[in-house]
Amino acid sequence: AKAVLQAAVNSAKAVADNAAASQTQVDQAVSDLTIAVQLFRASIHTPISGDLNGDNSYSVGDIAIMAAYYGKTSDDPNWQLYKKADLN
Repeated sequence: AKAVLQAAVNSAKAVADNAAASQTQVDQAVSDLTIAVQLFRASIHTPISGDLNGDNSYSVGDIAIMAAYYGKTSDDPNWQLYKKADLN
C-alpha cells in the first residue's frame, strides 16, 4: 500500500508540475491519488488495547496470557515479553 501511495503521489506531482497538463490528466491524478490514500488507510492495522493474542477480539485467550504473566515485574529478565500484558 505504501508503494502504491508513493507512486500515486509521484504521478500527481508530475501532473501538478506540468503546466501543459490537461484537465483530464489532473482529474485522473486526483482520482488515482484518492484511491491510493483510501487503500493505504484501509491497510493500517490498529491493534486493540488488551487483545494480547492479536485476534482482534477480547477472549479467554487474552485472559490466559494475562494470567500466565501475572506477578511479573520490570525486574524480570524477560520483561520485554511480559510487558504487553501489563494493562494498568
